[in-house]
Amino acid sequence: MLAGKVFRSVEVTHTREDQVLYFVLSARPIIHDRRRTFGSIVILTDITERRQEEELRKALIDINLTINSSLDFNNIMQQVVIEAAKALRSDTSAISLRKGDIWKVSYAHGFPSDMVGRETVDEQELHAALAIKTKNPVAINDAYHDERV
Repeated sequence: MLAGKVFRSVEVTHTREDQVLYFVLSARPIIHDRRRTFGSIVILTDITERRQEEELRKALIDINLTINSSLDFNNIMQQVVIEAAKALRSDTSAISLRKGDIWKVSYAHGFPSDMVGRETVDEQELHAALAIKTKNPVAINDAYHDERV
C-alpha cells in the first residue's frame, strides 16, 4: 500500500479461536499530490457463510461419489463417516445403529479403534434418544463436555 499498490478481490483467511473466517479484501491507497501515500481505503467483505456453503456442497458431492463408487456397504459407510467429519470440521464422527434396545457403534472416525463394536443403551446415548424422540438432528459441539454424550 505504501508503494501505491491497489489490491482487488484478494481472499484472506483469519482464524479466531476455533473458527475460520473468510474475507475478500480490496484496498486502494490515498495518494497525496506529491505521490506519497498518506492513507488507504480498505473494504473487507465477509464471505465465510458462502465459503462454508461451498465446502459443504463439495463434501456432499464427495459423499455422493463415495456412495456410488462401491457396492461394499461397509466401505461406503466408513467413507461416509470420514467425509462427514471433514465436512463438519469435526475431529471425530461415528454411526451407531440401534438393534432392539441396544446402540452399537458400527462405523467411527477419529476415535480409538476399540470404539467400533461398543454397545450402549438409551440412557447412555441421550443425544441419540433425543434425535429419535424429536425427529430432529442433535448437534454436539463439544462431545467431551456435553452432558447428552
